[in-house]
Amino acid sequence: MLEWKWGKIKLEGFQNEYQEGYIEVTPDAGPPYRRERFSDIQDIVQGTFTLIKPDYVDFMSWYKYDTKQGTIPFKIFDCRIEQERVARIVEKPTYNSNSKYFDMNIKLIFDSGIFYLDRVLAANVRLPLVANGKYLATQVRRSL
Repeated sequence: MLEWKWGKIKLEGFQNEYQEGYIEVTPDAGPPYRRERFSDIQDIVQGTFTLIKPDYVDFMSWYKYDTKQGTIPFKIFDCRIEQERVARIVEKPTYNSNSKYFDMNIKLIFDSGIFYLDRVLAANVRLPLVANGKYLATQVRRSL
């Protein structure tokens, strides 16, 4: 699996982007109606980070050749939950530059894996949950 090697995207550089959770249809006659589409909602995040010129050239080469312009997933640290996750780059990265630095803007889609936030399970409802058999058996014995 490819690794992100340009440092952590800082928390203030992350910005969630929410999709519409429904499709609205307006027929020729009558009121519009909505249909929910929960399966299409993804964890899309915009991130910003700063690079110097040699790192910018390295990053763009990695994006173009290693990730095949964003189609190959890679591991990156998600500072919102303080865990490493799998992500893909959705759109071509853009940048603003001055003479020395490149402020990079990227849009990522994170995997829909299972992770814990403050002991609360946050999971994709479409994925089955599998318990660790040894741990579960130990907990059952202790409770008896």
